[in-house]
Amino acid sequence: MELTVSSHNEIMPFMEFGGEPGEEKAFANNELKDYSVRVEYHVSKLVDAIHGKGPGEINIAKLIDNFAFDTMADLAFAQDTGTQEDTSITNHMEFLHSHISKITFISHLRNVCQLLKYMPVSHKEARDFQKRCAAMLRRRISLGNSRKDIFSHLLSASPKFTPKELDANANVIIVAGSDTTSSTLAQALRGIAADRKEKSKIGEKSILSKLQAEVDAICDNGGDLNVETVKSANYLNAMVNEALRLYNPAPSGIQAYTPPQGLEFAGITIPGNVEVRIPHFTLFMDERYFPSGQKFIPERWTGEKPELLTEYSRKAYIPFGYGAHSCVGKQLALNEMRIVLARIVREFDVSFGESYDEETFENEWKDYGVLQVGAVWLKFSPRSV
Repeated sequence: MELTVSSHNEIMPFMEFGGEPGEEKAFANNELKDYSVRVEYHVSKLVDAIHGKGPGEINIAKLIDNFAFDTMADLAFAQDTGTQEDTSITNHMEFLHSHISKITFISHLRNVCQLLKYMPVSHKEARDFQKRCAAMLRRRISLGNSRKDIFSHLLSASPKFTPKELDANANVIIVAGSDTTSSTLAQALRGIAADRKEKSKIGEKSILSKLQAEVDAICDNGGDLNVETVKSANYLNAMVNEALRLYNPAPSGIQAYTPPQGLEFAGITIPGNVEVRIPHFTLFMDERYFPSGQKFIPERWTGEKPELLTEYSRKAYIPFGYGAHSCVGKQLALNEMRIVLARIVREFDVSFGESYDEETFENEWKDYGVLQVGAVWLKFSPRSV
């Protein structure tokens, strides 16, 4: 079966990144090891930022947005934007959220490229943002291959990328590498808080306590919490798997075209050159593949509750896509999510803040090709470890 990515992704390319030689090399295992130190540096800044907010409630979605943007700006452009220290000139992530929400609607219109200039966004705001992104790209290009990072592989790729292609890849890296990771992490922490509240009522061990026991054991055995030491943490991996299932950053999945000859599924014929998609949101909650699919249960992945997986679960679980169009940055995203969650639960107990409201959160949950969440008000109480 052959599907090709549709023109929708020419306007919203962040749903797919990979396939070109330079892109694949940039995310090879040996390269990820080089990136790990910088990822850990930005995770430490995130933990420091949480400590710095004191005992009150925090909109953790905002802090993780800042972390994710700083991390990708560093890994791709060799630049520290200072977003986590509030020294950034502009709020990049807020603009991205606003921009993506508008372009999602426009991308469904025909001749969309001719309409982009009429987008309902402040011309000055858009120009300023574009200038800063272009300046980041120019500064990175000026460094050449003197620094080993994602862009060093794009610059040395053969055949060479055109300036237009480099610019497009720069935008893809920022959105695919920051917006997607941040929404999943924010919701994972919300899931931890919700589970802790529920389990406290019935006296059962919470997800938080299980995670803390696992990461504490790593430290108690003389290990540091870093990308490598948490990679094989069983319950932590289950937690990440479940977060990507229930809180997937691309709820609608990837849009594609059927081949010219069409396709046939279970006696149903789909004509050729038709736009199709498999929505992750629907697939990952389907009881045929994930029993109790609307519940956040990491134990379905640990072997503790085998009844929560079926013979089809593994094939249906495609949080990063599959085949030729799977996300090439999968391992980097997993590394980031594991180390962020491990560091946070090691140092804090997590609970809901006074301002958190479930109905408000659900109303602010929006699918614009990539998921956008509203404020996630949580409390982070320092642990004595």
